[in-house]
Amino acid sequence: LTDMLGVRLSTAGLAKGKQAHWHNGQPYELLDILEAGARVKHMNIVASAQGQLFALKGRMSQSIEESRQYYRKAVRQFDVVLSSTPTNREALLYMATTMFNILELDVKTAPSGSLSTSTGGTGSGGVTVVTSGSGGSANDQEHFSMWDAAVTRTDNYFGRLTRHHPDFVLGHITYAQFLLRCGRISVAEKHFLRAVEIEPLNASTLFEYGQFLTLHNQSVQGRQFL
Repeated sequence: LTDMLGVRLSTAGLAKGKQAHWHNGQPYELLDILEAGARVKHMNIVASAQGQLFALKGRMSQSIEESRQYYRKAVRQFDVVLSSTPTNREALLYMATTMFNILELDVKTAPSGSLSTSTGGTGSGGVTVVTSGSGGSANDQEHFSMWDAAVTRTDNYFGRLTRHHPDFVLGHITYAQFLLRCGRISVAEKHFLRAVEIEPLNASTLFEYGQFLTLHNQSVQGRQFL
């Protein structure tokens, strides 16, 4: 592997290679890879570029179904990158954000006033939503259900992103926005605060946090950041 692709394995990965019998013929895990060489990186560059292009087309499309198809293609390309470099910062961000976009499309096409059945984030209107409030009120809000498989998977990618790259401001901001859509306000605020802690003079970060405070009945504090 080192000679052909420049892939460097961890100590645990090297130990697995010396085993006489491999479980199910697949002894290695993605985290056994410490470094990927030029050929792997080249394949990742191509897949990442294609994924970003599909994601852009998905955002620009006026058709919900066409957008969903482009986002699916983008997810497949980002999955290629993550299969060889599971902690790739940009790939994790793009993957999580694209899956977030798919969930938003699914909510748009979900039957009004009812819960839809999860289809792993790839179906038509297939995300489970829950409504907070008394029901029928203009103040009621729909949130992604954390019991939904697609929502959980998206949360996992955001979690991986912020765990492996704890100082990545955009990762914390985007994750916070996703958490708000899940109704997890207190957890979202922690990520907003982490982003402000990392870059206290970043205008965009301060604006996002100020907007969060304003929208959640803390307008006096929020105006300090807007």
